[in-house]
Amino acid sequence: MLKFMAMVLQAGEGFKKYERTILESHQSTKTSEAGTARSLARSLGIEINKIESIRDPAIQENTLGIPASHLGRHAFHRIKIKDDSASITLESKVIGPAPYAVGLSEILRIVMTKKLEARVYDVLEFF
Repeated sequence: MLKFMAMVLQAGEGFKKYERTILESHQSTKTSEAGTARSLARSLGIEINKIESIRDPAIQENTLGIPASHLGRHAFHRIKIKDDSASITLESKVIGPAPYAVGLSEILRIVMTKKLEARVYDVLEFF
């Protein structure tokens, strides 16, 4: 997921003249901000208040295709970029806890190889 976010960050400037939307979905109990969606929005020049957030389990399962067994722990992001004659859809779907653990492990592996300054880092600085 972090590599996907880094790719969007790198290419985002090139899509700013097109119509762009972001839809995100997480488990209905999520109360923290949608950090990944906010990062993607910043990369694409989309206003944060334009992010569409879905927390309804019925929509998540029936429309977004989140398996019922993973409605309690998932992350779904859909970016659409279009003009009058073409469209691109980029989608990510993370289900269950394992991808989070693997991602954290990868971040820690990278961080352990760097000499860090005493400051707050954006995780995308490591990719």
